[in-house]
Amino acid sequence: PPRSTLFPYTTLFRSNGLLKILKCKVSNSLPSDARTLLQTPRSSKVKNLAGGSFHYFGIEAYIVEKLEGLGPSHEIFNEGFVSISVGIDGLPISRSNDLQFWPIQGRIDGIKDSVPWVIALYYSNCKPSSVECYLADFIDEANRLENSGIRFRGTIYKFKISCFIADAPARSFIKCCKNHNSYFACERCTVKGKYVGRVVYLSTSKSLRNDQSFREQHNRQHHTGISQIGRAHV
Repeated sequence: PPRSTLFPYTTLFRSNGLLKILKCKVSNSLPSDARTLLQTPRSSKVKNLAGGSFHYFGIEAYIVEKLEGLGPSHEIFNEGFVSISVGIDGLPISRSNDLQFWPIQGRIDGIKDSVPWVIALYYSNCKPSSVECYLADFIDEANRLENSGIRFRGTIYKFKISCFIADAPARSFIKCCKNHNSYFACERCTVKGKYVGRVVYLSTSKSLRNDQSFREQHNRQHHTGISQIGRAHV
């Protein structure tokens, strides 16, 4: 796996076991630890952000590393275009406490067997207290890459985010809109919900939301703030 990704401990143990066998059978010059073989950094630059700990791994470094492993005939090189899907979600890491990860993950589109990598990782006992701070590094780099492209072997490849993947709570968080069980939570139209044991939406004839109406917040009851996702040109 690329050095820019997190190295799961189960993978680490298996890799170390394999290295131990290869070191005995093939070459004693091999390291005993997979982290040495992959030149994994000994420390990461973690900063306090939005009530937790945060590290930004990045987009461009991983994509360049992935392009290095593709053959020259791959369609990405012919099209001169790289797009990624982005996933954002909360991930509990223990049943005994509230500690959780909030990763931002990316996956390169159009590559067979492409796997997600970690763009950024937030760690705390709750979700980030500020979505603006949480997304700032990601949005800044995404906009820079979209404006300037990715330079690889003397060629500049265009860059784009094709979509965001998130469940309902994560979508309401990054879009700065009402939670999915609120009266004005519908993401498709401006219908107001009605409480009948739970919030339900009975009308199907209300105005549909679109990109312009969302950005201009025509239905103000739907919003809780100004979404920074609008700064990333999806």
